[in-house]
Amino acid sequence: MKWKQWIRTLAALRLVFSCAGEFSRLLGGASVVFLWDQLFKHSIDAEPEENFPRELPLGRGRVGIVRAHNRGFSQGRLEHFPEFVRLFSFGLTAFLAGVMQAYCMVFPRKHRIEKLGAMLLLGGAISNTYDRIAHGFVTDYLHIRVGALKKSIVNLGDIAITGGMAVYLLGTLLSLLRGEDHGEA
Repeated sequence: MKWKQWIRTLAALRLVFSCAGEFSRLLGGASVVFLWDQLFKHSIDAEPEENFPRELPLGRGRVGIVRAHNRGFSQGRLEHFPEFVRLFSFGLTAFLAGVMQAYCMVFPRKHRIEKLGAMLLLGGAISNTYDRIAHGFVTDYLHIRVGALKKSIVNLGDIAITGGMAVYLLGTLLSLLRGEDHGEA
């Protein structure tokens, strides 16, 4: 009976290590999103106040560069509860990382579009969560002046979160249309 337990244990370890490479690549991609966003945020925060606002050179009058420190969630929601915002952001980001790792274990080398979306989402979430924990606020720097977004000031992390959700949903829709399984490995 002992040898059957060993075989099951070895099979479980094989599954964990086989998905480790895929998860590492996705985590590396999320790190790139984090680093780019942090690079822009530090650059914006280092500039003197008189440099703002200004037009984004390729923005065609629709995107400006500003500096805004947001202590809450999107559009300043819950800014009067900074500790809750920090803890919730950290918990949600950790949960996303765990879900992405579990997704890699359950569906190795499958559902790649969904995983790409999760990678973008996680990278943006890590960047904004890092800012909330390290500085107490998130630096937003892109003022979008188009349609319903006219009052929006965002950063690359926000764009990655929104884009990641869209890519994830698109991948899920395509998987369902192809009849791929989402419930069992």
